[in-house]
Amino acid sequence: MKAALYPRVSTEEQSKEGYSLAAQLDKMRAYCFSQGWTIYKEYVEEGRSAKDMERPQLQSLLSDIPHFDVVLVYKLDRLSRNVSDINILLNTFEKNKVAFKSVTEPYDTTTAQGKLLINIFASLAQFEREQLAERTYMGMARKHEEGSRNGGRAPFGYYLDDQGKLAIDEVEAKWVRWMFEAFHTKGKKMITEELNKNGIRTRTGAHWNHSAVDYVVTNPVYYGALRWNYRTKQGNRTYEEVIVEGNHPAIITKEVYEEIKKTRKDRKNTGWKSRTVYPFSSVLRCARCGHSMSGGKRNRADGTVHRFYKCSGRFEYKICDMPVIAEDTIEQEFIKSLEYLPVETDAPDQQEVDIKEIKKELKRIEERKARWKELYVDGDLTKKDYKEKMDAEIEKENELTRSLEINQETPTSEVINTIIENIKTKWQDISLENRKRILTTIFDTVQIECLKSHSGGLGERPVIEIKETTFK
Repeated sequence: MKAALYPRVSTEEQSKEGYSLAAQLDKMRAYCFSQGWTIYKEYVEEGRSAKDMERPQLQSLLSDIPHFDVVLVYKLDRLSRNVSDINILLNTFEKNKVAFKSVTEPYDTTTAQGKLLINIFASLAQFEREQLAERTYMGMARKHEEGSRNGGRAPFGYYLDDQGKLAIDEVEAKWVRWMFEAFHTKGKKMITEELNKNGIRTRTGAHWNHSAVDYVVTNPVYYGALRWNYRTKQGNRTYEEVIVEGNHPAIITKEVYEEIKKTRKDRKNTGWKSRTVYPFSSVLRCARCGHSMSGGKRNRADGTVHRFYKCSGRFEYKICDMPVIAEDTIEQEFIKSLEYLPVETDAPDQQEVDIKEIKKELKRIEERKARWKELYVDGDLTKKDYKEKMDAEIEKENELTRSLEINQETPTSEVINTIIENIKTKWQDISLENRKRILTTIFDTVQIECLKSHSGGLGERPVIEIKETTFK
């Protein structure tokens, strides 16, 4: 089957560097690989909202509709957020005998039940977005009027005073200003090394890493703003954050913050990051210290390239003695270890069980909400009690909806097993880019250890073993 891939990111999502096109494409390409599909074309919609269908790449996809068999999206709302537009598009696909699939949602447009399910989910999502926007705005406005934050610990550079408000920690603030100044010339790697070398620790007492530095230089709190709805309770980005003026003292000016945004954008556009792809770099962990292992390469005298992975605990934090490991050594041991990974066949998929339970509970919440409304209308429930009960139900509903999204974004056992079989038999035929996409789609971590008695030396390669492999 030929697949048309449609990733989309709006201007707002794009400016926040979240919900990235690259992340969507990674998941979709890996899904095509697992299904044995050929990618006809990638219709990348950048900086476009889903409020209507007047989008260049969507129109291009519709023009090319005779040339492919299935339209694949990361999530239904990437196609459209409007129920009527979704119906128009699905009818167009059906007339042209083109299937529609979502990587993260179990939709089947070939049945009447499947089409009904899409309409129900799209309608609920539209309703929930409107409710969430209203509740977020009201809560934000109330907090802002009170001059208070949304809870949590104070960010690095601040502390909470006796009234629970942000106050500047001058010692840490000095390092915050230095980070913003140094970012233009040094970059995250050198900043991380300098902070750790000087014994500076993050707010949680941990060593600094690239992500922690990035969090500081992209946080509007430092120029006096407040940010809500940035992360879920599970710690994941929402990509729907709200930024407003705060009532706390600023450590830097907004102009300094905007300069950092421009520097980050320039580096992204001019290829500041290495273009070399290291498939294991996102999942590989050192069993000795627990830190990540990043890829590198070195040109040999004979003209060949030596590709390897090194432990950041050793080379960044100076707390580990893990030797540098050649990439092909890791590949060989990793593929060998796949033979011993448990393969679920007869047992029911726990993820599917979880999804069913969450949906059942969401249905029960809807029933309870209808009951509270009925009691309130009949006069058996006071307005105060009605509001308290509905707020509690909505809060629980939001938590379950987030959990449902996380579960549906995780590959099923069937998909995982299919991909593993392809890795074992076709690894050498897969490009570096696709190897990385496959690994990051189904694996969370691959932990390796180097045997002490075979740690490598002049002319000798270290002997390693895969200690643990965890799935997404």
